[in-house]
Amino acid sequence: MQGNLLLDRMLGADIAWAGDQALDEAMVQVAEELQAAGRHPYVVPYGGSNPIGASGYVAAMEELLAQCTDRNLYFDHVVLASSSGGTQAGLMVGARALEYGGRILGISVDLEANALQHRLANLATATAEHLGLGMAFAPEDSGVEDAYLGGGYGVVGDLERGALHTMARTEASFSIRCIPAGPWGACWTWCSAEHSDSTSVCSFGTQGGPPGCSGMATSYSERPRG
Repeated sequence: MQGNLLLDRMLGADIAWAGDQALDEAMVQVAEELQAAGRHPYVVPYGGSNPIGASGYVAAMEELLAQCTDRNLYFDHVVLASSSGGTQAGLMVGARALEYGGRILGISVDLEANALQHRLANLATATAEHLGLGMAFAPEDSGVEDAYLGGGYGVVGDLERGALHTMARTEASFSIRCIPAGPWGACWTWCSAEHSDSTSVCSFGTQGGPPGCSGMATSYSERPRG
């Protein structure tokens, strides 16, 4: 046992395995069982991606822009891994509310662009409503790049492996699986291909940490090709 599963066990979490059942359905079922037993569960959705969770990233955008002002910095692009949508939706709301003129670009790790854009539009609109901002978002309002899906969520390929090795050796920074290893590599590739002759500056936003590294030790330790 290793990685996040080991941490769950150490912290005393009860683990319910969903199997072939959809995660949302499994969570509702467990919550209903707990309610029937007299408990008072709160269901945290996949990725924490609901208006409450996304609101934290509205605040994060405010903090980022405040730090940029203090340091006389400006980022043309904020690039991040995007999956369940909470991080990107929150940043989108914050960017519009604070009149950020750059682009929020999500590197999808599991969904095609069209599906993720619709998810983001719905969640960003709901988050803005939750905060009383009166904003509405359409799918085309979100920047999504799905050209780096590779072998799928959690599959370590050359892009992910190269990013992991480079970040570990140059920044002493470590990643868990596909988020944000693949988007790290995608960000470099994208910036190089799209902006190699420009003065655009990108900020890469990330989530997660090193606990999952041990669970992918064999894949991580291989040298990237190229």
